[in-house]
Amino acid sequence: MTQPLFLVGARGCGKTTVGQALASTLGYAFVDTDSFLLNHTGKSVAEIVAEEGWEGFRARESDALQRVTAPATVVATGGGMVLAERNRQFMQENGIPVWLHAPAQVLASRLIASPEEGQRPTLTGKGVTDEIVDVLAAREGLYRQVARHIVDATRSPDAVVEAILRALQMARATILTVGKVSVSEVLPFLTEHISEQQISQVSLLGNLSSDEVRLQFSPSPGEEPLLTLLADNIITPVGRDKISIAMQGIIEKLDNQGYEVILLMSTMPLTGLRARNAILLEPERIIPPLVASIVDGHQVGIILPIAEIIKSQALKWRKLTHPPLYALANPIHGSEAELLEAGRKLMAEGADVLVLDCLGYHQKHRDLLQKQLDVPAGEFASIVVFSLMSIKGLSMLQSNEYFSGKVKSIGFTSSSTGRASVGVMAEGEYTFGTAQPEEMTVVSGALHVLLPGETEWKTYAAGEVFNVPGHSEFHLQVAEPTSYLCRYLADK
Repeated sequence: MTQPLFLVGARGCGKTTVGQALASTLGYAFVDTDSFLLNHTGKSVAEIVAEEGWEGFRARESDALQRVTAPATVVATGGGMVLAERNRQFMQENGIPVWLHAPAQVLASRLIASPEEGQRPTLTGKGVTDEIVDVLAAREGLYRQVARHIVDATRSPDAVVEAILRALQMARATILTVGKVSVSEVLPFLTEHISEQQISQVSLLGNLSSDEVRLQFSPSPGEEPLLTLLADNIITPVGRDKISIAMQGIIEKLDNQGYEVILLMSTMPLTGLRARNAILLEPERIIPPLVASIVDGHQVGIILPIAEIIKSQALKWRKLTHPPLYALANPIHGSEAELLEAGRKLMAEGADVLVLDCLGYHQKHRDLLQKQLDVPAGEFASIVVFSLMSIKGLSMLQSNEYFSGKVKSIGFTSSSTGRASVGVMAEGEYTFGTAQPEEMTVVSGALHVLLPGETEWKTYAAGEVFNVPGHSEFHLQVAEPTSYLCRYLADK
């Protein structure tokens, strides 16, 4: 890691002391924006404020932030650095902001005891304690907003440094959505591996009105639209290409901010999305082949929210043994009775497994179908987190980590289909051992494979399949994060 570290927080939180110790521990350079201004202007903060006012000082402070930012550098910022939105955005996009948090009483006692307390001009004209209380109340939300990590600064400098180092080692994930999506069904799975405090949610359109979305993202003439739910609960058609471009921009920002995992929650495929460093999980590419492997030989019935998306389903579910059957039930505007009616219709047509293909469906919808109709059912959100264990004959195995923790894989057992697993491999070279014959499908990315008994590497792109005999070892080279589906075949 060489990303700059920005220490933010109120006066007295220890940014300079902790920053120097942290830089020494990491072998980084250290710079204090106030000291930088003093060295380059020959004036203290108080002198700059006296001559140019607070507005002039803030402008110089913003300039200093950008000038001192460099790889492998710890930057101690002024207490008011977070006031400007451009500063907050700059720190989030160009490094790792860490908030050194302490109560107002602790900060005030430190400032009173410090011989340097009087060097910075007052903001409110009040005494130290009253001013700290007022200033912290006004800025605390901004510190919290900008910070990637929040550390208790009431402890000793060495303890604070240790806490920062631990925070920097924690994996971070974000759930990325196009429109309005509830992530309550996904969080329990993610929090098994990543602290909930390290998981964020980003929505491209979730806070925009339908009028704003139509103005910016309306489909081009002749383009098949992507349908998405907005904050006002209106399903709105948007241009797939425009959405893909905008989502790629968000992915690049998240990548630059150091997120290890980006989970894209969308039931419709988007094209051309790539992450340079993070693992980009696209369930839309992973789930259909996974479901196809698990329910091999069964007739799948798919419940959709609106009729307009039926025509796009054939390609999506092409790996199913039998073409799926379809019925409609809207999770936002519809009723439980309509959902049950859709399920009964599909069962009457021959479906023996139901899939609710919309992120608006949740476990309560699945449980309703299973209880009332006695049919195996899975909703898309739970399938995303591999919760298909409620399908008859299936039981979910524990999460397994392969390749030194770089691959997360969830397995399922079934008396008729063997075991299937899905996962993502980071860049690198791996040796993979098998206990039984298996079939691997590349879902996204590409795998370079050296199979047993062969001398030449072969490349398998997204959608391609290769077989490996049982009780053998094969080698993989991965040039970019790649997702896969592995189906373990019954021993012959």
